Amino acid sequence: VDRRQRQMCIRDRYYTDDITNPELVSFSLDMNIGVMLLTFNETMDISKLNFTSFTLQTASTANALASHRLTGGSSLDQIDDLILGFKLTLFDLNMMKIKGIGADQSSSWLVMESSAAVDMADMPIQPLINAVNAQNAANYTKDTTPPELVSFHVSINESFVILSFSETVRTSTFQAGEFVFHAAN
Repeated sequence: VDRRQRQMCIRDRYYTDDITNPELVSFSLDMNIGVMLLTFNETMDISKLNFTSFTLQTASTANALASHRLTGGSSLDQIDDLILGFKLTLFDLNMMKIKGIGADQSSSWLVMESSAAVDMADMPIQPLINAVNAQNAANYTKDTTPPELVSFHVSINESFVILSFSETVRTSTFQAGEFVFHAAN
């Protein structure tokens, strides 16, 4: 055995595989721009972030009416790191708003399956379970951007108007008398 082989044997003797599941330290929810930031206790593999394994809910214990499983998302960057960020889909943001999820910090809770993320050794994340160890948002930004009218359709024959907005709006706040229609020039 030459010197190089002996050094490799000594080094290998002290090497231990990573068998510890990573944990989520905290998360931030920005409802104004629709972004979540996840902070972990070790570097995570961004390419294996599984958006559909995350569920947001109104409290640490929530039923289906007060929770929403994400349908997708898009990573903010492609860098493996302790902090991973992603943009929520418009559909998910709208469903969260309908259910009152993320209306404020106290209604911003996260649960996730072990398939949500893995570390660089491919170890799955320690899950967050509804009614057991769901996590409240450490940082929260309120939605302060007003909805915009994107399009409308008027049916004179059937006497109705269809308005399409950039995001979900509460029907209780809608004031039809505030709309004025003008003839085209």
